[in-house]
Amino acid sequence: MKKRMLALVAILGLTAGSAAVAAEMTFEDYWNEATHNPGVVTKEYPKATVITDEKNLTIYIFTKPNNPAHPGVIVRKLVNDSSGAYFDTEGHSYGPDSAQPAFKAWMDNPLN
Repeated sequence: MKKRMLALVAILGLTAGSAAVAAEMTFEDYWNEATHNPGVVTKEYPKATVITDEKNLTIYIFTKPNNPAHPGVIVRKLVNDSSGAYFDTEGHSYGPDSAQPAFKAWMDNPLN
């Protein structure tokens, strides 16, 4: 009986742990998230597309295929909490390892 209980606890622990891990979003997932909200504003730049979602206080910056950092996305959200307001910035690169230096440089200056 004790072995069965240990096995059940182990199985429940494994399934609970795997359910808590969220799937990594893809470039396309972020694009769909950004473009399917009503009222978003899209602005094109030579190497990036910027989508502003004022309702959700979020700015998405997507690389274009002519950008050495492509495919990549920066998501900036304005967060208001008890400590005040701040931007939470996430960068997601989906390119090969060789593109990572270009992505890091792009994160520092995404509209050039």
